[in-house]
Amino acid sequence: MITDLNHIFDQAMSFTLLLAPPAWGKGHLILELAKSGRTAFYLAPLQAIGAEFATSATRHGLATVQICSSDDSLDNLDRLAKGGVIICDVEQFSSRVLEWLELRAQAPLIVLDELHLFLYWGVTFRPKLLEIYQDVMVSSVPVFALSASFIKGQLKELKRDFALVTRIPLIIDLGNMKLEHLPTRQFRYYHWMRGRFNRYFYYHLASKRSGTTLYFCRYRQQVARLVEYYQSIGHQVVGCVGGQGREFQQHLSQMDGAPDCIFATTALSHGVNLPPISDIFISYPVENPAMLLQMVGRGGRKKDSYNLYSFNQTSLIRSIGPQPGLVALLLLDLWILLLLYFGIISRPRY
Repeated sequence: MITDLNHIFDQAMSFTLLLAPPAWGKGHLILELAKSGRTAFYLAPLQAIGAEFATSATRHGLATVQICSSDDSLDNLDRLAKGGVIICDVEQFSSRVLEWLELRAQAPLIVLDELHLFLYWGVTFRPKLLEIYQDVMVSSVPVFALSASFIKGQLKELKRDFALVTRIPLIIDLGNMKLEHLPTRQFRYYHWMRGRFNRYFYYHLASKRSGTTLYFCRYRQQVARLVEYYQSIGHQVVGCVGGQGREFQQHLSQMDGAPDCIFATTALSHGVNLPPISDIFISYPVENPAMLLQMVGRGGRKKDSYNLYSFNQTSLIRSIGPQPGLVALLLLDLWILLLLYFGIISRPRY
């Protein structure tokens, strides 16, 4: 596959999109391309993903240069050995950097990781991402884009863009909007079951013996509040919100063992390496199906089993597999209420 891809990337105007499930090994494929002698210029929409990729590249013995601030000179890139990796923070990407890439005798391969986020976040709240995508599209540098979750509207938009530029497009679909490893069990809650969801999560943490739970929050303030509360009652928990990816990874590496629970916004829905996840709680209905798939895809990355608890009733969630019926959920909640009533477990105070 590496040889075939290298033949494609030898064409200056090529644009290749690889669609494959979460945990399929897309990042490893980039490292193998770099080992084959092709310099990769890597762009990711989240700093934490870029930092994780830099660590992996160094671990694989590849020459690595990072552009993380305006103080990082492009002169450093000229000294990069053939077959190395350049990781550029998206905020530092500019027309000057793109011009440097185009002037190389053998242009490095631009890698756009999580391309769906360049389009989705670029339109909603991070216009810099959309600008990068548009600038790269009209350049002459070969592009390799990666994603696990491209919705139909984004594919239509991409094909429309191809019609406006002189790019040579190729889409390789090895499993778009699919999970490599499905949850062992899943529980779907309705909006009126918020109290039951909260009670079960509290009981879950109080009674679990091993494994790390990942709990997705809608708001940053909710992450801070839950971390503070569960730390106060003796649980080993940690939180992560947007812009704190590097700090989160450092904190995680310094912990004595894996945490009981990680509270996070969608900042942890993509890419960042986590301890094996035994349970995923999504505390709100997720409107974007691509984001939902990425959140669920944080489990089972090492082919281990995991359970899913969510408020989504979408076709994506229903297609994952069977779930306990409403009566089973109500009986489970009755059991937890009895434990609370008799003081076997205490009532959550948040």
